[in-house]
Amino acid sequence: MPLISDKKFTKGMLPQEAAEIVIQNFRSNSTIMNQQVLENNPAVIGGYPGFKIAMAFQTRQGLTKQSILYGFLSGDSYYEILYEAAKRFYFSKDVSDFEKVKETFKLLQDNV
Repeated sequence: MPLISDKKFTKGMLPQEAAEIVIQNFRSNSTIMNQQVLENNPAVIGGYPGFKIAMAFQTRQGLTKQSILYGFLSGDSYYEILYEAAKRFYFSKDVSDFEKVKETFKLLQDNV
């Protein structure tokens, strides 16, 4: 997800602070409409403390999409794993596969 706000991820930032940057960018994205944050909770990704954000929005063409984003910081780097699909059929069809992939995620090299 491209960053729109002027806030930046910084080393030592708490996961919830990083989540707020992601949410701020999501809400200020002018290429989508009817942005909704459905969930914002702590999560562990590959052994790192992070966050899970569930979102819904509508494209300019009128397609309603839903997404789940897991994010975390390691050293100076921000990582995210994103699943996004049309809400009507595909999102619920494949979300469990995405969650399985998330459970197997590991950084090959720590970025501390």
